Amino acid sequence: AGLIAYFIIAKKSKKQEEEGRKKYRAIYDYSSQNQDELDLKIGDIIIMREQFGDGWGRGLNERSKKEGMFPMTYVNEVE
Repeated sequence: AGLIAYFIIAKKSKKQEEEGRKKYRAIYDYSSQNQDELDLKIGDIIIMREQFGDGWGRGLNERSKKEGMFPMTYVNEVE
């Protein structure tokens, strides 16, 4: 029973963590150039995981359920 409770708590914590992250909407299509990059389609919602000083971010695309790098100039923050 303790193990099941742990997984329920862990899952809830992950969901709460994602709800606290900033979301961005793709304003341009972007075709990935490398394996670690995300494909973006206009309107895709991206949950930000990490933002870098070189103009790139790492996030989760809610449409494709894939995580990867993307150019920050292709997205706008969702208010």
